[in-house]
Amino acid sequence: MASSPSVCPCTVSENETTEWSVVLPYEVERMIFELAATKWPGSAVTLSTVSRYVQGWVEGILYHTVVLDCFASYSKTRLFQRTLRSRPKSFFKHHVKRLYMDVTFKESQELLECCTGVTHLVLPWADHFMIEGSMADLPFPPKLDRLSIRLESLDVSRTRAKRSFSPGLFANLTHLEFITPLCEFVEIDWYSLCPLPTLTHFAVGILWGSRDSHFLPPLEYLINELDLTVMVIISFDLEFLKLLEESILMDDHRVVVKSDLNSTDKVPPGRYWNQLKHGCPEFWDSAEEMMKQQRRKGKQRWSEMDLQSVPVCV
Repeated sequence: MASSPSVCPCTVSENETTEWSVVLPYEVERMIFELAATKWPGSAVTLSTVSRYVQGWVEGILYHTVVLDCFASYSKTRLFQRTLRSRPKSFFKHHVKRLYMDVTFKESQELLECCTGVTHLVLPWADHFMIEGSMADLPFPPKLDRLSIRLESLDVSRTRAKRSFSPGLFANLTHLEFITPLCEFVEIDWYSLCPLPTLTHFAVGILWGSRDSHFLPPLEYLINELDLTVMVIISFDLEFLKLLEESILMDDHRVVVKSDLNSTDKVPPGRYWNQLKHGCPEFWDSAEEMMKQQRRKGKQRWSEMDLQSVPVCV
């Protein structure tokens, strides 16, 4: 005897209605919200209001890269400082990993005391900042591995500069970038960099003409003394590039010449760091790629005729 046909459980009569609800696995939900917050950062605040646990997911995206620039966005900086005082320090230790802060020395101290989990730090201070204090007075995060700072931090004319780059302060530092001052000359203690145990990436710039020619001998010393993967020299000045071409630095494939501090678009530093939230390439990505190309092809010196088209990586 044939069995009667089964009835599809989703079959309903014309007068009936049904409501479907899809329950996704927890991990898939989190992936969707985090992807949306990363792809469209402007939606992150709205997404954080969906539920308490979604707020926790999205805040990890919101606070992963923090850009504080009093000159570009004073109100945004003050808003973050209010948040800093209303949340426990553990929140910022867990979430804030990349920090760009162009603020006062006292504000920098307060931020670093809370954001102890930072691994990437940029301090593009003006000259007056170093008058307020020195690097030795800042509570640098213990896991800091990338630092961009003004070159004045190595100025031996400042009473506490010599102990700024002790291995105790920067035991995990791998990437170091110096932003050169606008003044004519700074007395630099380059030897203080040698004890750094993990330094592999070093950059300095922007260098100009004969004014900065005194940088070349210490850079030649550092490329030999430090176990560097890449050294980036930042300049687009033809006079300085000609002097650089005559130095022994250009015989080393690890030496890369870039024309800009930040990215291919030559955008302001604060905007560049905001772009990193969207997954844009970092400064060091292009430098490493050019270094690899030079290693494969073999480093070749420039000729004077080539100076109009210097092989820079932007």
